[in-house]
Amino acid sequence: MANKVRIAAGIGLSLLMVPPLAWVTFAPADSTDQTSPPAAAATPAPVPTAEPELAEVPDDSPGTEAGLGGVPDAAPPPPPPPPPPAAAPPPPPPPSSAPAPEPAPTKKPANNAPPAGSNGAGQAAAAQRCSSTAVKPTRFQVPRMNVDAPLLTVGKDSKGNPGAPPLSQMFSTAWYRGSPPPGSSRGNVIINVHSFASGSALGNNLYLSGGLKAGDTIRIIGEGGQVACYRFREKIKFPVASYDPRSGIYHNATGRPQLAIMTCWDRNPRTGEYDSRVIFYADRVL
Repeated sequence: MANKVRIAAGIGLSLLMVPPLAWVTFAPADSTDQTSPPAAAATPAPVPTAEPELAEVPDDSPGTEAGLGGVPDAAPPPPPPPPPPAAAPPPPPPPSSAPAPEPAPTKKPANNAPPAGSNGAGQAAAAQRCSSTAVKPTRFQVPRMNVDAPLLTVGKDSKGNPGAPPLSQMFSTAWYRGSPPPGSSRGNVIINVHSFASGSALGNNLYLSGGLKAGDTIRIIGEGGQVACYRFREKIKFPVASYDPRSGIYHNATGRPQLAIMTCWDRNPRTGEYDSRVIFYADRVL
């Protein structure tokens, strides 16, 4: 009996020494993460910018609008046809193997100079004389100023005004083919040249001190070497805003035969445009 009591007591003591069970929980297999996504960052409101002021145009910008519009032009006379080519000289005789005979002595003439026009020098002198007819222009010359510039033929620009030389050709000139050709017996021969704010173009040289002076000769060289001659008379300067196309100071196909050489002047630093024009007038000389 005592043994049974001891056995039972041992069993009870063993049961008391067993550690309690741990309770473990498991999430369901199909459960999902319910965490809310982070809120998107708010877009900042645009900061208003101040209206930019009109920038000043660089000082070296050229005057690009030399020409001015005018009343509808009458059809100008067509340019003269090119001169016929000079006859080729006869070929030299073939060389002979026989010795040349001794020439007989002759009396030397008092004047052995060839008549004018019988050689290259005479022809060149004839070509330098002033032409009495219109020429197809190629060069613009002012001998006293050592000016010898290309003379281009142009039409109207994108604004409908007589065109000017390309900006890269600051020392070139441009004849407007809607006006009479150089050497014509009437009307303004319109020629446009550039002026640069830096003072480095042909128009600057013609206008400033040391430029064209009354009585200076202006020569327009034609394709065949003909020369249309003019003598500088005067220049005028006027605001573009006051220009009247009907005045005839620029477009005039029926007035006195003269050159009307125009260039820009008085550059406006705010707009980059030139507010004035200068016209040089030169009378035809025969």
